Amino acid sequence: MRKTLILAVCILSAFALARAEEPPLVTPSELPAHRDTYVRIRGTVHDVFHDERDSQYIFLLVESEGELVYVPTKPTSSERMEEMLKLTGAEVVASGFVRPTNIGLQPRLHLGFTVDAKSITVVQPSSGDPFQAPAADEGAELGPAQIQRLGRRRLHGQVVAVWGGSNILVHTPTGRFSRIELAVANVPNVGDFIESVGFVNTDLYRLNLTRAIWRKAEPWKVAPDTLRPTTAAEILTDGNGMPLVNTDMYGKPIQINGIVRTISYNAEDKGLMQIDNNGFLVPVDASTCLEALESLSVGCQVRITGICLLNIGNYQPNEAFPQVSGFTLVVRNDGDIEVVSRPSWWTARRLLWLLAAVLAVLVVVLVWNRSLSIIAERRGRQLSKEQVARAVSELKDRERTRLSAELHDALSQTLSGIAMQLGAIKRFSATNPARMSHHLDIATRTLKSCRDELRNVLWDLRSQVLDEPDIEKAIQQILEPCSDGADIRIRFAVPRDRLAESTTRTIFCIVRELVVNAIRHGGATSVRIAGSVEDGMLLCSVRDNGCGFDPETAPGAEEGHFGLQGIRERMEAAGGSVEIESAPGRGTRVSLSMPAPFKKEQEESQA
Repeated sequence: MRKTLILAVCILSAFALARAEEPPLVTPSELPAHRDTYVRIRGTVHDVFHDERDSQYIFLLVESEGELVYVPTKPTSSERMEEMLKLTGAEVVASGFVRPTNIGLQPRLHLGFTVDAKSITVVQPSSGDPFQAPAADEGAELGPAQIQRLGRRRLHGQVVAVWGGSNILVHTPTGRFSRIELAVANVPNVGDFIESVGFVNTDLYRLNLTRAIWRKAEPWKVAPDTLRPTTAAEILTDGNGMPLVNTDMYGKPIQINGIVRTISYNAEDKGLMQIDNNGFLVPVDASTCLEALESLSVGCQVRITGICLLNIGNYQPNEAFPQVSGFTLVVRNDGDIEVVSRPSWWTARRLLWLLAAVLAVLVVVLVWNRSLSIIAERRGRQLSKEQVARAVSELKDRERTRLSAELHDALSQTLSGIAMQLGAIKRFSATNPARMSHHLDIATRTLKSCRDELRNVLWDLRSQVLDEPDIEKAIQQILEPCSDGADIRIRFAVPRDRLAESTTRTIFCIVRELVVNAIRHGGATSVRIAGSVEDGMLLCSVRDNGCGFDPETAPGAEEGHFGLQGIRERMEAAGGSVEIESAPGRGTRVSLSMPAPFKKEQEESQA
């Protein structure tokens, strides 16, 4: 470790002694022989510019003994480009290490001669007034390499276009156009007459200035250029579709129609847009009149007037011909942009948004309808259950009411009659045995009638005959237990769904009572039953071949016979009538007539 420190001290001491000695002054031709050697070079600073690859470095273009040497230096943060520009035209001595790098370009054969910013010594300062620089001779026959050696030159002209914040195009008194790149923040206005000083370069068409400064000059008479309506095809093709740039349009005022395709609002390229001119995308620079873009939108049909600026790169030694990549239309004021028509409100994007909105609304409506449908179905099922339960409850109540009425009308009255007969029997049992026997017969018949009525009621409760869709089959089922071998024929031409249940039940009960009386009391062996509907009335007849009777003298309830009385009461309750045709030995025919509304009509009237 100690030996290493001693060796380092020795090396540093030797290096300090070498630096303390005056480094050798060499010429450009001797630089390659002094690689990695600390030397000096003396010459005149022709140009100062930033390295195009690394903006941290500043190049000094020094002419020494007729050759150009590129001297790169990395200034400290306190130094500025303006300070380095003051060295232009001064004779200096630059000290540094020679580190040449051959990158294949002739002007950069000595690239790598690096110096410290403090290693530049001014031997002969430049003149104090930069506008004392020689005038640029536009008519001189100079080659590109000779033009690059001109250094600073002075140029007069009228400003015809301003763009990019630091670029201007001037129309010189000789009628040529020159592009000037300013090194200062302030720029002149379009139409100003200026005097500018900068470093000369060329695009093989004209002389241009870079890193220039300017001041106003006395105006002179300039013939105005005629505005020319044109198209991008006329500027970029030969008329047959082949690429051929019309360089005569450089700097001339032109007018082009097109459709706005893009508008940039970024801070870096604010004011730039592109218009479509018959398939050609034309760049438009409106950075000096941003207010004109506020009323524009993509899709507008516009008419733009401006200066045609050909996009030509500066001369490069390895290029045989200038490279023209197109042209840019530079707008000079707000009036140069005229809106011919605006795009339809129905753009494709808005239509898509509308369709998406409509689809979203449809989805919401469908979901909402489905939700309402589910809720409605659920409530409908619940309501249906409630209605069914209420209908069942009402049906039970009606059935209870009917049963209670029938039991009251049939059994209660009959039992009351039996009680009365038993009282009469008790009263005549000791005094009049004949009358007692008479009342005993009546009580016996009444009790039998009560038994039969009770049996019929119980049979109705257990029978499903009301559910039979064929009314003839239903009557046949009712009469089957009490037919006693008699020939019973039924012709009832009435649809089952025509009659309400109450009407059907009334008919069943009356027909059964009539058939039972005909067989049991009349001894009938043949019974004919018929029914039909005419003019809204239900007509029914029961005819038998029994012994018959006299309707005027037929026994009634006092004698224990309740059949005919019960039939009349039922028909009166249904709003109908009964006609009895009978005589002893001639059989009996009973005709019934009652209203017969449809089942639906009766249900609606009850509701």
